[in-house]
Amino acid sequence: MPQPAPGKDPQITPSQVITITQNGTVLQPSLDPATISVGGSVQFVNNTTVGVAIELFTKENDHHVDVSLYLAPSGQAILCNDPQHKSSSCHYNLVVYDGGRENPSDSTSGSHTIIIDSGVPD
Repeated sequence: MPQPAPGKDPQITPSQVITITQNGTVLQPSLDPATISVGGSVQFVNNTTVGVAIELFTKENDHHVDVSLYLAPSGQAILCNDPQHKSSSCHYNLVVYDGGRENPSDSTSGSHTIIIDSGVPD
């Protein structure tokens, strides 16, 4: 198994924490939209008993990118903002991960949003 390169592991304190819960078959984020400052980060915490795929969408929000972020049941992950992108947004969907079927959702746009706000247009 590959090992991380030696060195200091930077600690990340998330700007926002989005907790994912499940109501029946619907996955719900605790914050929508979530707003972070430039260079900030968002931690996703999966408070469900199912695996969750976070489908990330293009800036135009017209299709999702080729990969999704997987959160195991009770898992967590942090997304970091690229500081070069100011006053922007990131759209995403939450879907129950089904073991890697092709096209986990038929959505053509993300229904949830992370707002990156510097006060200066991108």
